[in-house]
Amino acid sequence: MWYTACLFFEGVCDKPQEEGNLWEERCVLVQGDDAAEVEQRARQIGEAGEHDYTTADGNFLRWHFRKVERVYQLIDDELQDGTEVFSRFLDDSQAASLLQPSVDRIGDQL
Repeated sequence: MWYTACLFFEGVCDKPQEEGNLWEERCVLVQGDDAAEVEQRARQIGEAGEHDYTTADGNFLRWHFRKVERVYQLIDDELQDGTEVFSRFLDDSQAASLLQPSVDRIGDQL
């Protein structure tokens, strides 16, 4: 069976940021027999995804894996064009937050 696992990463800069740390939600496909197996594999994927680099303005940024936020079983066993891999219901405040333009720490809108 195929699952989508949503992973949370926190970007920690060596120079504290006024806006706080940057977070990333990353959704990955994982194949497994059940949600527990998939969560364990997703944790391994998250830990392997930790990395660091020097930003364009010379700061050191380290991405830390924080948690497997959720695991969803995909309805379709066969992956094809249009297969739904992630969905969730949102209230008004969550939707408004997601619809706001993202700004990275360099100041460019994403």
